[in-house]
Amino acid sequence: MGPWKWLAWRRRQEDDLPEEIASHLAIAVRDRVAGGEDEVSARLSARKEFGNVPLVRDATRRAWGGAWLDQVGDWARDARHALRLLVRSPAYSLVIVVVLALGIGSNLVAFGLFRSMALAPLAGVPDSARLQFVVAQTTSDAQVALPYPDYQYLRDRVESYEALAGSYVQGWTLGRGADSRLVYGELVSGNYFDVLGVGAQLGRTLRPSDDVVRRGHPVVVLSDGVWRRNFDADPAVIGTTIEVARARLTVVGVADAAFHGSAAGLDTALFVPYAMQPELDASDRLDEAELPWVFAFGRPRPGVGVTQMRAEAAALSMELAREHPAEAFARRAVVIPIWRSPQGAQTYMLPAVSLMGAMSLLLLLVVCANVTGLVLVRGLGRRAEIGVRLALGASRGRVMRLLLVENLLLAVPGALAGLWLVRLVAPFLFAAQPSVIGLPLFFNVGDAPDVRIAVLLACVSTLAAGLVPALRASGLDLASAMKDDLAPSGAGKNRLRSGLVVAQVTMALVLLVGTALVTRSLAYARQASPGFDPSGVASTWLFPDYGGTQLSGFYRTLLDELRDDPAIVAATLMKNPLLVLFDMNTAEFRPEDGQRPRDEDVRFGLNVVGTDYFETLRMPLVAGREFDGRDVPSAERVAVVNETLARRFWGDPAAAIGQRLQTEAWGSGFLTVVGVARDSKYARLTEPPRPYVYLPHAQADNDIMFVLARGRSETAALDALRRHVRELDPTMPIMQEGMLADQTNMGLGIYDITARVLGIVGLAGIGLMAVGIYGLVAYTVRQSAHDTGIRMAVGASRPRIVGRFVLRGLWLGIAGAALGVAGALALTRLMASLLYGVDATDTISFAAASAAVLATTLAASFVPAWRASRTDPLSVLRHH
Repeated sequence: MGPWKWLAWRRRQEDDLPEEIASHLAIAVRDRVAGGEDEVSARLSARKEFGNVPLVRDATRRAWGGAWLDQVGDWARDARHALRLLVRSPAYSLVIVVVLALGIGSNLVAFGLFRSMALAPLAGVPDSARLQFVVAQTTSDAQVALPYPDYQYLRDRVESYEALAGSYVQGWTLGRGADSRLVYGELVSGNYFDVLGVGAQLGRTLRPSDDVVRRGHPVVVLSDGVWRRNFDADPAVIGTTIEVARARLTVVGVADAAFHGSAAGLDTALFVPYAMQPELDASDRLDEAELPWVFAFGRPRPGVGVTQMRAEAAALSMELAREHPAEAFARRAVVIPIWRSPQGAQTYMLPAVSLMGAMSLLLLLVVCANVTGLVLVRGLGRRAEIGVRLALGASRGRVMRLLLVENLLLAVPGALAGLWLVRLVAPFLFAAQPSVIGLPLFFNVGDAPDVRIAVLLACVSTLAAGLVPALRASGLDLASAMKDDLAPSGAGKNRLRSGLVVAQVTMALVLLVGTALVTRSLAYARQASPGFDPSGVASTWLFPDYGGTQLSGFYRTLLDELRDDPAIVAATLMKNPLLVLFDMNTAEFRPEDGQRPRDEDVRFGLNVVGTDYFETLRMPLVAGREFDGRDVPSAERVAVVNETLARRFWGDPAAAIGQRLQTEAWGSGFLTVVGVARDSKYARLTEPPRPYVYLPHAQADNDIMFVLARGRSETAALDALRRHVRELDPTMPIMQEGMLADQTNMGLGIYDITARVLGIVGLAGIGLMAVGIYGLVAYTVRQSAHDTGIRMAVGASRPRIVGRFVLRGLWLGIAGAALGVAGALALTRLMASLLYGVDATDTISFAAASAAVLATTLAASFVPAWRASRTDPLSVLRHH
């Protein structure tokens, strides 16, 4: 029998079954009546002998076969029944959906950021989380890029990788003159695209043959973004020549649209082979043995584990150290996962994102506890219905399934509401997204995975929240249920619901403490002095198309004109931007005749600055002088160091003046210390005091510089700076202009985003806690209505009635707050690295969170208690 015929036969049998059962009962009644029984007794006896009709019907269906069809039908009937009940209780359904949306929405935000940092950091790259990076490790345990010769050595010898590629992010000019634009691209190995598994949507990608002869492969691959923005998505761009950092390169392809580069969080625009580095930088520095150039990466071969990869890297590191010694590195090859790679935003953002995820999961637990309490209260009103079902023979599992289906029906609208909530708050959250000197940020946060995660979270939450109520409801004792119905004035102990409320208060307080700590950190960071004064300083970033004496003359004339302008107080130059989370340049410095320490890192951050730099930024000197007209290229090479470096090498800032530093920065040689500047913050607001070196622009011969001008007002400073640059050279490429205070906000960006996310999570947590307390007190009021009526009838005052119920809620709040403080003291120590200016045990944060929780507890308890005090005792007693 075919499936369609079987279904038709099954349908006929289903239609005939009620008639067959009725016919069987009728025959049994007739036989008993014929035997002398009266008709009523005959009917009762026949039905008793036949047994439970629904059970017989189910047993008959199982005998027919096709049990799956019965299961589908049962689930469908349960769903229809649950849907009718939910439609009849719109307030209950809406509250559940809103509660789920809060928990799901916060987790989607945190998961999206975590996914873009660790699980799938590189868009358009298959299984990017499997990539393992190889970096070098300095003597101070800092992880840096490999020197290019080390990369070549490892690339030709590794066996645990399928292949080893490499890249390094750089900033270049695209085009020439005033129309040029700043872009961030990657120097890449010839096998870069093959290792990543990325193709071209137009033309071709780079090949190993494109990365062989120095300066001999002037080719470039464009990203989809720069192709559309700068070339209007013109297919004819393939084969044309473009200018990148004054080098003429031929476009051979446009990368796949989904690909944004190999640095997580950054949208790179161009991909150029390493062989063209000498052309792009106007000097060949690839062969320098200790200059970091390559972040190497690849996928492990099938069957190769991380332990084996690390063992091979350690062996190759030892071979490198023997064959090509380099004292700057403690280890020449260290294997790390992609989420620990120094090239990418994950290094700086993953701790904050992990905190957001932990807090969001805690909020989801509050959601589950809240939903559980709501379902428990609703289940009390359905005791009669469930009792009837059990009396008619329904199994406990059958009743549990009915109740869980009802919860699952709320999962889909809860998930959709959570997705809508994410889109609603996203503009608020990402309004704090930091921008770094024109860095185009891109995080691999997709919509499709979020939908699946939302549905999964909703289903898991509703099942977890509904399991305990379903177990309690399906285990109903019929005798006790009847007894309770006969005595409705009994309030019951409500221990489970009280425990759920205490748990919500506990978790809400932990959420609020975390929110308060991060918010106070942000406030301290905003008010903190970085050691210089960026207010009133205009900044423009220049990328000149020329060099030599023409360029030095341009900068000298520009500074002279700015200083003569009445709107300008002081002006200077600066090579590297400030407070952008990482050092743009580092070099080794050690005292004259000093040996390189084996267990101490002597690679320090440095900046190239112009005359009047310390005056312009109001950064005081504690000894010596700053750079001036004496520091010309032909004079003795000099440097200004900070206090920490001076104390480390010479014990006292004053003793550092006249001392010499040995370095290989911009050519080997010695630098004479002429000044000591007060310590400041260089990359991050949270960094501890560390050594730092300043070099004079006139002796360092740098072309790409920031021009800084402190004005008598912000508008006047920026207008004057822009005007003087254009008057001197109308074709000068200006990559970025604005106020220095705005450009140094990257250090605040992570605090700001974290504070916004945790602020929403904390408010949601305390709101859910208020709903839970309100629901419990309201239910207690309803269950105690008879007792309340008697108390009021014998003279109890309204304040006494209010106090009775408020005190119950307050005790729960105090118990939860005490547990929450203990939990927060244990957990907030884990977020100490994310705090600035406050301790993980900050008294004000704990006190503010506790006060907010107790105030919310009082408010949530007072409303139902006040309503109880307004009831008419005669009306209550009459209905009880």
